[in-house]
Amino acid sequence: MNLYTKDLLPEVFAESFFKKFKERMKENAVDSVTGKSYFELYKGNRGEFTEFILKRIICELIESYGLTSEFEYYRIDAIGYETVTNDELKSECDKQGLNYHLWKLMIAVEHENDPNDWLDELIKLTHVMSPLKVIIAYSAFNDRDAGDKEKLQLAAKMIEATEAFVENDDGYLVILGNCKSSNDPKNDYDSFDYRGYLYNPGISYDGGGFEEII
Repeated sequence: MNLYTKDLLPEVFAESFFKKFKERMKENAVDSVTGKSYFELYKGNRGEFTEFILKRIICELIESYGLTSEFEYYRIDAIGYETVTNDELKSECDKQGLNYHLWKLMIAVEHENDPNDWLDELIKLTHVMSPLKVIIAYSAFNDRDAGDKEKLQLAAKMIEATEAFVENDDGYLVILGNCKSSNDPKNDYDSFDYRGYLYNPGISYDGGGFEEII
């Protein structure tokens, strides 16, 4: 039986997913394919890091919930779905000579390296029917507290402006990690410092519209 079912609230799924993600993303852990540490990959080639985090971290996490993962399905970086068994429909497909395909989308994940452009990924996911939508993005390492809050305030307003949010059916998890800062020439940071934020429409924009997962 899958850990994630239709009875599990999106916020519970989000908290579980973030904690698993953070546990996996250790700076000194070594990627078995490239032989590089995770943090070396992050500070190196953007394309190589994106392929690593999606194919060897995100898809594996999705599968840990008993879901089937796909890479860049519907041009979404990674998705997870649960196969639905329906004998009657399967029989009808067989009669018509059609392959049987029936599944429910359970999680959609976008990873954006560009710290200035992750709102595009967020808006894309607002129009996707999935109980959990995850954005992994980055924020200047020397302005995390105030900087994250301001970005999340705007993100909450953007979600509302789409008029696509369905309470109790939609969960939004934004994971922000460190990236370089334009006003610090040294850019001397040595950790991902991933922080997970769950969208909560009951929180005022002054509070960010998101609550941090502790």
